[in-house]
Amino acid sequence: MVANFQTAGAIIAPPDLRWLVHPYDGGVDVIATSRSERDAFRARHPDWLSQHPGG
Repeated sequence: MVANFQTAGAIIAPPDLRWLVHPYDGGVDVIATSRSERDAFRARHPDWLSQHPGG
């Protein structure tokens, strides 16, 4: 729905809130509880990373 401009401000999370995903027009933010969790997401989903040199 976010990608189709039908809603905004959506947050996706598991019941334990270990991570949050905030999709928006042009991208998505993934918020993890730790650096190791962040790094695991990065390793599992390299295609999610920005192509910008700063990441």
